[in-house]
Amino acid sequence: MSVDITTVIKEFYLLEELHALCLDEGNDYLAKAKLADDTREVRERFNTNLSNTLRDYLNIIIIGEGRHGKHLASPAFSFKVGRKNIFGVGTISRSASYDIVRKEAENIDPKSAIFQLLPAFLQRRWSPGYGGGKWAEIAKVALLQFDTPREIFIDTVINLQHNTGTVLNKSTELFDLPSTEVLKDELNYRAVTKEPLYKRWIRSNLSYETRSLYRRAQGLGLGIVPDEGVTEGETFLEHRFEPSITWGKTFILLEDVKKRRSA
Repeated sequence: MSVDITTVIKEFYLLEELHALCLDEGNDYLAKAKLADDTREVRERFNTNLSNTLRDYLNIIIIGEGRHGKHLASPAFSFKVGRKNIFGVGTISRSASYDIVRKEAENIDPKSAIFQLLPAFLQRRWSPGYGGGKWAEIAKVALLQFDTPREIFIDTVINLQHNTGTVLNKSTELFDLPSTEVLKDELNYRAVTKEPLYKRWIRSNLSYETRSLYRRAQGLGLGIVPDEGVTEGETFLEHRFEPSITWGKTFILLEDVKKRRSA
């Protein structure tokens, strides 16, 4: 998809802010109650799409990072994805490894894969800038996809870093990140500002539905600044999503294959 992930992140936090604002202001009147219900529905749809996208993204990049682990190429540690062994094969490019993971997704159980890669990332056998503790932390966060509320999972992923920058700067074709510096600046702003986020972000390229909710909130006197923004092109909620990647349940250590054959 061609949607800018920085704008998507702004919209995520704006919907969280509006949701909280509706609750804080109370729902004594029918119009406010309807706004709260509509905000909840849009927020649920938006967060479902975003959490699924970030889930697929983390699964792809974590498994793809295994190509840098030379120690994973030994019989005791090698992994096999379908018919492709991409682990410990540094000659495979990043894009090629991601492509293999996406094509072989139905043969990969991401939970099993991440659990098995987690201790491998902690070993001190990675070249500088690859694998290691940072990727172990990323793997731990990826496991949140299985038992954590969407909003917490999304917020945690957004603020993750790998060895050389934001975790969101890998090219998987799931979204675009035109500028890591702009993303960094906006996240820093959110971390330190005491002002409502909409005062700075309401003019972003938000989805039509989110912009409509904020305009309704402004009309109800909830303290929202007038919205002078314009929605251009396809935004996150309007994007026609392909079905989420279908992951399988057969990600197996080659060592386990040998044990089964000898049993």
